[in-house]
Amino acid sequence: MPDGRVVCAGISSGTVGASVQVLKPSEQGSSSHAAWQWRALPGNGRFGSRGCVLSHGRFAVFGGVDANLAVTSSCEALTLDAGDTRWDALPPLHAAGPGSACAATSGIVAGVG
Repeated sequence: MPDGRVVCAGISSGTVGASVQVLKPSEQGSSSHAAWQWRALPGNGRFGSRGCVLSHGRFAVFGGVDANLAVTSSCEALTLDAGDTRWDALPPLHAAGPGSACAATSGIVAGVG
């Protein structure tokens, strides 16, 4: 993320899309890696998706496999404002699919795979 946070989405450990987490520096501003902490976020019910940071600083996920083990074309953006953490729907992909790559630049998202 632009502020240094790291988002991990779609982590599956026996349950589909069980975990979305953010790694953030400690509130005290320590530069030590030991001071960084993981914080659980609301899940989005998918794994095998592709993700990237959008130009306006939100993290987005595209496609993947949903909680019913169906390949999905749905897309969502994560808002991490102070006191407001939520997933907002984005327009769906033209074709459903898991496990490809994407990158955002100049206000567009390019997907490959």
